[in-house]
Amino acid sequence: VIVVTEPLFHADFIVKTIDYTSLTSSEKEALAPQVASVIASHIPVSQESVLTPSREPGIVAILPGSYVAPWWVPRPSPYQFKSTIFSCLIAGAEASTSALKERFHQALLKETILATVGAATAGSPAAVRGVISPPPLIVRITEARRDGGQGQGRGMSTWILMGLAALDLFLLVIVVRFCVSRARNSEEPGLLDGQRDSDGGLARRYFRRFMPARVLGKASTELTEWYSVHGSSVCQLES
Repeated sequence: VIVVTEPLFHADFIVKTIDYTSLTSSEKEALAPQVASVIASHIPVSQESVLTPSREPGIVAILPGSYVAPWWVPRPSPYQFKSTIFSCLIAGAEASTSALKERFHQALLKETILATVGAATAGSPAAVRGVISPPPLIVRITEARRDGGQGQGRGMSTWILMGLAALDLFLLVIVVRFCVSRARNSEEPGLLDGQRDSDGGLARRYFRRFMPARVLGKASTELTEWYSVHGSSVCQLES
């Protein structure tokens, strides 16, 4: 059983010397652990701590160069040139985010990855020939989120919480208006205790008559608990 330890970082390498559309299945199978081994030795972490974004240990994911990962923020336009993305998660690296980024951007790692993929695809149609616009390899490092690492997940959760809060307020207004309307129009003797006063007074007497105190108390408690748990999430939107 592989235990994935935090912190987690997304590491994506866009390699312009390899055409993804021409890679064979056997070439992908060979490259996935080889590139993972290079990355692991450079961090350094064990190779099992290098995982695909779907958390398969010991290998990297191999994706089309036009792929735009959901954790890339801000999201760039898809790359138009022939290329291949080697994407992975790094688990348990004993380094700060800034230090890890420096390691990934060092020339030695880039040169080793290019040499590794070049050797694995020597003579293959996947090897891009001719002039390649610099740089031949682009690195993107992103700290993975604890909510799943999908970049936009927290923003979506925030909007869902805001929608639920708005729905709660809307339903509360509807209930109050309904109670006031029933209290005004009811012909049942004694409902209004012989008086016609403000909307607030009508609503209170109607609630007391038709809704037990324990129901109202429970609803009030649940709303208070919900806000104490989710209120900060509703109020904090990411830029």
